[in-house]
Amino acid sequence: MVSYMKIKYALIVVGLLVLQSLISSNGIRYIFKINNEIKKVKKEIAEIKKENVEQKIKLQELKDNPKLLEIYARTKLGMVRPDDTIYEIK
Repeated sequence: MVSYMKIKYALIVVGLLVLQSLISSNGIRYIFKINNEIKKVKKEIAEIKKENVEQKIKLQELKDNPKLLEIYARTKLGMVRPDDTIYEIK
């Protein structure tokens, strides 16, 4: 009879500890939340690294091809050559 009472109290204590870990702010839910945030951040980092590689490729293409660089400068930056004539249409 004594051993059953000890087992019963031990199970109650373990149950309360498990319940407390589920309810508390530093419990299992918090750990799962942090793990999800870590996964999201790792995914964002992977996307940014991929974008970085793409941008490096574009930059290298501009460095290797002066004509492409000129087209970019004219269309995106609005640059003109010194001997160009500019017509402004209103």
